[in-house]
Amino acid sequence: MASRLDMAQHLLWRCTRLLDGFTQRYLYDPFAATGTAQDAAVGDVSFASVADGESTDGASPFPVKTVAALEAKMEELQAEFHTISALLGSNDNKEAYFKSIDALNKARKFERYAEDELLTAETELLCCDVEHHVNKAMDYVTVLYIIVVVFIVYVAALRWADPSRKSGGRKQ
Repeated sequence: MASRLDMAQHLLWRCTRLLDGFTQRYLYDPFAATGTAQDAAVGDVSFASVADGESTDGASPFPVKTVAALEAKMEELQAEFHTISALLGSNDNKEAYFKSIDALNKARKFERYAEDELLTAETELLCCDVEHHVNKAMDYVTVLYIIVVVFIVYVAALRWADPSRKSGGRKQ
């Protein structure tokens, strides 16, 4: 019974890593100013954040119903694990035994479903390249140089257009 639960949990963790890896590859914004460089290397976009509708700005390679189905199945498995732990806590080993078989079967079905959805999404994205765009912030030093140059040109134009300079002599 414990080995079945362990295997079910490992299948669930493996699927979560696969979903997080896919999410990192296609939805992670490396230019986001949410943390330090170390945070950016690890990334803070996960499948759970996509399922919650966070940090993707609505852009997800998964249809909404697929994300909802994956999330519902993950929550169902989590509820199953809680039920089994409650049964084990109350020494109802026979019922926990049958529930562990059911949990392992559900974990295997979830794994197949998640892998199929990932394969479908990867296939649809084969034609596409992942691009990241950055809007460069205004460089204030450059703006200051431009203002200074414009001012110098303006002063030079005023001095050149001064009528007293055209007569060739000095003002008295």
